[in-house]
Amino acid sequence: MNTDRIKETFFLECAEQMAEIEESLMSLHEDPAQPECINAVFRAVHSVKGGAGAFGFNDLVHFAHVVENGLDVLRNGANPGADPRLDLIARATDILSDAISATRDGTAFPETAAIVGEITTAFALGDPDAEEEDIAFDAVPIAIEALEIAAPQEQVYLITLRPQMSFYVRGDDMLKLIRSLAELGRIQVDCDQSALPDLDGFDPDKAYLTWSIRLETAAPREEVDSVFEWLDEDCQFSIDVEGAGSGDDFDLDALLAGLDSTGDVAAPDAPFGLDLPALEPLEATGAVEERNILTPPALAGSDADLVPLDSPAPAPAVVETEARDRKEPRGAVPAQAAAAQGTTAKATATIRVESEKVDRLINLMGEAVISQAMLAERIAENIETANGSTSYQVLDEMQGLMREIQESVMSIRAQPVKPVFMRLARVIREACTATGKQARLVLEGEGTEVDTTVIENLNDPLTHLIRNAIDHGLESPEKRRELGKPEEGTIKVSAFHMSGRIVVTIDDDGAGINRKRVLEKAVEKGIVDAGAELADSEIDNLVFAPGFSTAQTVSDLSGRGVGMDVVRQSIQKLGGRVSIISAPGKGTQIRLSLPLTLAILDGMIVRAADEVFIVPITSVIETISVKKGDINIIGGKYVARRRDTLVPVINVAERLGFRGAQKDMDSGTLLVVEAQDGSVVALLIDEIEGQQQIVIKSLEQNFGSVRHVSAATILGTGRIALILDIDEIASTKHAEARSHLQNGHVERMSA
Repeated sequence: MNTDRIKETFFLECAEQMAEIEESLMSLHEDPAQPECINAVFRAVHSVKGGAGAFGFNDLVHFAHVVENGLDVLRNGANPGADPRLDLIARATDILSDAISATRDGTAFPETAAIVGEITTAFALGDPDAEEEDIAFDAVPIAIEALEIAAPQEQVYLITLRPQMSFYVRGDDMLKLIRSLAELGRIQVDCDQSALPDLDGFDPDKAYLTWSIRLETAAPREEVDSVFEWLDEDCQFSIDVEGAGSGDDFDLDALLAGLDSTGDVAAPDAPFGLDLPALEPLEATGAVEERNILTPPALAGSDADLVPLDSPAPAPAVVETEARDRKEPRGAVPAQAAAAQGTTAKATATIRVESEKVDRLINLMGEAVISQAMLAERIAENIETANGSTSYQVLDEMQGLMREIQESVMSIRAQPVKPVFMRLARVIREACTATGKQARLVLEGEGTEVDTTVIENLNDPLTHLIRNAIDHGLESPEKRRELGKPEEGTIKVSAFHMSGRIVVTIDDDGAGINRKRVLEKAVEKGIVDAGAELADSEIDNLVFAPGFSTAQTVSDLSGRGVGMDVVRQSIQKLGGRVSIISAPGKGTQIRLSLPLTLAILDGMIVRAADEVFIVPITSVIETISVKKGDINIIGGKYVARRRDTLVPVINVAERLGFRGAQKDMDSGTLLVVEAQDGSVVALLIDEIEGQQQIVIKSLEQNFGSVRHVSAATILGTGRIALILDIDEIASTKHAEARSHLQNGHVERMSA
């Protein structure tokens, strides 16, 4: 068996568990009267511990066990959501996340002694090392060799269990319960398979098995009940007391008569006719040996091709096991169950797909778009007037279909931003601890979907922005109290779709930008000249200048002059833009605008000096047909009047070296475009050929970096067209024009 794939699944499930922990802790922070949130955190840590034990990750098991014990004390308290020790649990789960990552990557395990000591003291747990033997994972051997007549016990419980599909979807299984009950005494387990339909009627998204368990134990009823307290609505169950059992009720002769030559237990007749192999003990290392599935008698000797079911085969019909001298954990090993939402309504199935496969599919989709464009070009060239309308109708239908296919394919890579947003709770906790400030995180639109590549690259910029908001934006609790503000500041992170892009905003209710201090620092560093007159928006944008910082001292959070410029560079690499709005005394908003996908964009096809270029539609503000006198020279630079402002003009063919300097600019078309930093310029081109959805091809990966060009594409004619880098072109021209154009007459542009 490929244990690496199983481990990969385990770590994926750990990531899901940690996300659930983060979400539950945030919910508790907003509304402490939610005891179910504590139970959700407990279950998630419990599952991580159980899965780690299956693979022999003992350090992870031991630490998770300590956190679990603290949670157990917390959830049994009067008001766990308002317990101040919840902050300690939050810090512990942060370290647990680091521990999972270290275990996955094979790096050094994080230092846990300090936090373990804090938890042990805060929750009066005693010496955690004394429980080492109890928490070591050693699966209970559920095998025929363990069968023997039960000794007389004080109480006999008859337990009936009917799991719902959600029980399996959540990563639980019956072995988890069996192991927990085996700690209490001797058990007999019977699996009722009578509800299984025939093969044609079998639905893998339904649960058919019912389990009957006979437990003889001296443990009190409360301890028996505690085994099932986490089931909730995932499993229908009943517990009845039979009375003191002597063990004589077991018919050992009948049991032994059902054994075949291999020592397996004969199961009741099942509709599938499957002979089920006996479960054998797991090795101490957690390795599992792959065994051949027995051929169903009904299909023996046939030529039919059997398709193996992904769901596990039913367990042997009758299984007994005895309690061990050493107790075993009640943690569950995360099963490789299908990630489907099992309810009485129609289930929604989800699958995990390797990103390489998705990338390959998207590349093929891109080639299909190019081929469709080529076909459209050929049809347009060869259409005869007589049948032109019909041909164009067919072409339109094909283009619409291709658009639908493309959107469906691109949606495969679309993921909600929630996982990235949930990580910010930890960033805020750490930043508040480092600064002594108080802040709460408010999330909106975390279900907004965007390309997974964008999501993967959002984490670092958002981390920088959150730290900066707390360190530079929020006031200290004392200062906020003086200003009449709540001592606890608010950091609000929102996501929404707008104009074919995703917009992420980070708002704080802090002091806002101290523009006087920013301008003084910019002059001191030589970023702007002394006495320069800048608009408020221009001053605000100075915080994105490389090496700029207003911090008085260097700390772990800020003060080194890196961060905000890195944020802008990271977002621009994704084809995004960053803007900032600040109100003194009220707070600051950072706004990130990003493309929904990095693979395809809507472009305007333009021509200059007989060369074809692509300008992203999202950058175009308007087009202006040039007439004589529209373009003038001020200070040696070309400008065009746009209503009440003058805008710098860039001759595209000249700038890219395809044509020499033009003395007269009395014809052509101006494309007024806006760069990511808010700069507005006008591109002078010869003509606009049309609009088309194009597939982005990286130049840096296939050729090299080209100035003023961000990427390339293949048009329907088969010709390669360069995609203009509006940000670089505009920023270069803006820098040239600043010294020649007077601020009062030229549209202001962010630095």
